[in-house]
Amino acid sequence: EQCNTLSAEMKRDEQGDICFDKDMGTEAIRAMKNLGKQYEQLNGYYPRPKPLATSDFFSQQYIAGYYFPFSMEANYNNVMYIANYPAAMCHELAHLRGYIYEDEANFISYLACIQSEDKFIQYSGYLSVLYYLDNDFYNAVGEERYWKEPWILPEVHQDNVFLKQEEWDRIEEEAVV
Repeated sequence: EQCNTLSAEMKRDEQGDICFDKDMGTEAIRAMKNLGKQYEQLNGYYPRPKPLATSDFFSQQYIAGYYFPFSMEANYNNVMYIANYPAAMCHELAHLRGYIYEDEANFISYLACIQSEDKFIQYSGYLSVLYYLDNDFYNAVGEERYWKEPWILPEVHQDNVFLKQEEWDRIEEEAVV
């Protein structure tokens, strides 16, 4: 329901893709600092997330970000679909606070995003867990009950992709591996 509602509030271009005109790194840091007000261990300085120089290669591995512990850098894939950026950035920033397990960083990212004041950041957080919850719900209640609940809108499915098809085509055309 949150994804369906927030999807309708997103600014979009002519092709229906989400547009975001604020600085994504600043907003991710703001979301993490806001969460740090609730959880002391998340409070403090956050460096600006950096785009991966090899995002095409990381895309082939379905990797949205990478935390490099030796330089304490939070890196993100800058060719993935824009809806993934905030959740990926917050995830990598969570690693900076010592949460190395992926599921912990995912949960912290989710919390940071959904508590943001920005609707786009919230949407990214909800999208980051949508299919996990949808699959678990289906398995828990069965098919008959599942189809009685609100459906995921087509626009949400369109937004919940790792890469747009044009990017996949470009990456595959230029791929060395």
